[in-house]
Amino acid sequence: MRVASHRLVDHEFRALEHFGGVIEPRFVVVHYTAGGSLDGSFAALDRVGLSAHVLLDRDGTVVQLVEFNRRAFHAGQSRWKGFTGLNHHSIGIEVCNYGWLLRRGDGRFQRPGETPVFEPEQVVVASHRNGWPRDVGWEIYPPKQLAALRELCAALLDAYPSIGEIVGHDDIAPERKQDPGPAMPMASLQHLTERGGAGDAGRTYEVIARNGLRLRAGPGTEHAVVAVMRAGQRVTVTDDQGVWYPVDLEGDGAIDGFAHGDFLRAV
Repeated sequence: MRVASHRLVDHEFRALEHFGGVIEPRFVVVHYTAGGSLDGSFAALDRVGLSAHVLLDRDGTVVQLVEFNRRAFHAGQSRWKGFTGLNHHSIGIEVCNYGWLLRRGDGRFQRPGETPVFEPEQVVVASHRNGWPRDVGWEIYPPKQLAALRELCAALLDAYPSIGEIVGHDDIAPERKQDPGPAMPMASLQHLTERGGAGDAGRTYEVIARNGLRLRAGPGTEHAVVAVMRAGQRVTVTDDQGVWYPVDLEGDGAIDGFAHGDFLRAV
């Protein structure tokens, strides 16, 4: 992805009328929509008079709603490292995701009356670090969506050197917000702000996936699982292959498999 004149190149711009004056972005704030489709989320934002700079669908589709140098209405009352009212200082990304879900009697997950029913493998069970909700399911963000989010954040960092950090809505408004929640690999996004990016050959990485990370025979989910790495395990990345990193488990320089970079953090 690439930004020119405060717009994404070769991506749909679907204008929302709810925006303010010129800003110099210091942060990227990641949200979830707490809803379903991109079109439904766009309609909901428009109906209540809110906005974000970008909507990101589950299949990786990216739609821009507000130019990146204009104030969007996404953060509300917020504070972070001496800044207050983060709408004035940030670019907001809304990621299509239902967020927290309750466990049903049949072992599946749903927020009754609000969401579809999710199977156990479609959620991460966790308590939010801000204290609530506890021991619930969180809709997993699909790999294509996470790859697009990572690419978008990298493009914004390239276009706006003033951006120093990527944070969640639950970081800047911890008393009232839970998004993007425990299923979002924020540490992987935050690492992008080092400007070197993840994936440097020969670097040591740590597994940050709570339930472990599948090592695959090739760079993609269509390849067989050859091992499962535990949370906190340290491995060596041998080369940069985009979002899929070739991993050396034994320290002998040989590639033992491929892992998705959103669930690895450089150490």
